Amino acid sequence: MNILYFCNVNRTLPLESGVYKKVVSQCKILRNEGHNIYLASRTGVGYFDIINENGKILVNINISQISRFRRERVLFNELENFCSENNIEAIYSRYSNYNFRVHCFYKRLKKKGICVLLEIPTYPFNQRWMSLRQNIKGRHYIVALKQLYSNTLGTAGALFFKKSVDRIVNNNGFEEIWHIPVLQINNGIDVKSIPVRKHLYQHNKVIKLITVANVANWHGFDRVLLGLYEFYKRERDVKVYFDIVGPGQEIEILTKLTKKYNIEEFVKFRGVLVGKELDAVFDEADLGVAILGIHRNNMKEIDCLKSREFCARKLPFITQSAEKHFRNKSFVYCAPSDETPLNIEEVVDFYYKIIQNPSIFDEMYDFALKYCDWSYTFKSVCDYLKIEYKIIN
Repeated sequence: MNILYFCNVNRTLPLESGVYKKVVSQCKILRNEGHNIYLASRTGVGYFDIINENGKILVNINISQISRFRRERVLFNELENFCSENNIEAIYSRYSNYNFRVHCFYKRLKKKGICVLLEIPTYPFNQRWMSLRQNIKGRHYIVALKQLYSNTLGTAGALFFKKSVDRIVNNNGFEEIWHIPVLQINNGIDVKSIPVRKHLYQHNKVIKLITVANVANWHGFDRVLLGLYEFYKRERDVKVYFDIVGPGQEIEILTKLTKKYNIEEFVKFRGVLVGKELDAVFDEADLGVAILGIHRNNMKEIDCLKSREFCARKLPFITQSAEKHFRNKSFVYCAPSDETPLNIEEVVDFYYKIIQNPSIFDEMYDFALKYCDWSYTFKSVCDYLKIEYKIIN
């Protein structure tokens, strides 16, 4: 089956490298299923490339010199022409501008007999509205105005996408979105592509926590800072440090909290790290911190990608009880899904319990291979496309 994977991710930006890895992994799984995959993604503002499985650029779409109101129309015309010329039978779209022009594009493809799958990574859009409020508070009015436009159109998607999309792909447990059936997936990773840590655990007096994220309020890392503040109210034999890797609007707030709590000695903001630099920081870490604030988005369950990466690296980690796939696992410390500070004393006890059982690290990796790899988490999409392929042929 010839499939076009269309995403609004800039593959040249380090800040979007995490999402792009996810896209590439999904393409890899579809290729392993015997499909011929073309990938259309951004390479800059107003630039899109379509590449084949060898990374060769087949089409370069330059809409940078076109007025903003005409860019999408030209982009979709180019993509539609590519679909016609290359006998595309299905399009998998991870395009986050849910507006009428996108609907019309999908509808034209559907009339040509092309199966349209739309992945919505986060639903409902609480997270986006929260980000909008943060931009208004931070006086980032231009960004906020663009978000308001995008969010309003996205929320109104129910009005027209039912007629243009065959299935929505989502990992939040919904059976339907906008009255469209959902193919439920889980966040996945390419387990074998992630370096396993070389870290040796010892009964020492220093414990290093690490998180890697585009830091936002719903990550809940302020709970870690407050926990460290409570922990260091008295003298401790064990020292606990927290490395925060990544950018984000919440960094400024966390920096202020670190100063307010007088814990600057124990918290380090490392900025953006990728590749070998990131691997080196992971090798020094003892425990990962996944996510601790998703309840702020009124979500009762989460499917955290970072937890899976920790698992593949053989890094025991801290998450919240809303993390559905890792409940009651011996290599996970689950904090309550509320606003209480992270209990650092319990985290220390958890660490010392882990180092007494070295087999736990092989258990983590086996779990990652079996339940965290895209071959498992993307199965519903692969199965659906098999059915569509039989119908088409």
